[in-house]
Amino acid sequence: NDHHSTTTTTDPVKLLEQIQSRYPDTAPQFYPPLSSAVDASRCNIMRLPGVMPRNSDTNLMSYAPYLFRDDGTLVKPSSHAVSLEEVEEMQEEYYLGDFL
Repeated sequence: NDHHSTTTTTDPVKLLEQIQSRYPDTAPQFYPPLSSAVDASRCNIMRLPGVMPRNSDTNLMSYAPYLFRDDGTLVKPSSHAVSLEEVEEMQEEYYLGDFL
């Protein structure tokens, strides 16, 4: 049994005060280590080119990214829908829960 008194509350300030009083010397690890967060971000950034519409005109990427194909035609809306589905899947794969 724990000798600390615990109050059930939804007030974030009171919750943080409880945590601080219960663990004065070792704070709980609320966030992943920086190296883990950087690795997860790097992984997702490196995956994006394969997820976004393919055959996009590289000369127009800074003006209209992924809107025009190499042959000058518009990227089909279905390609954008597939890209959004892939990005959603990437978000669901984040190993610590909701995507950061």
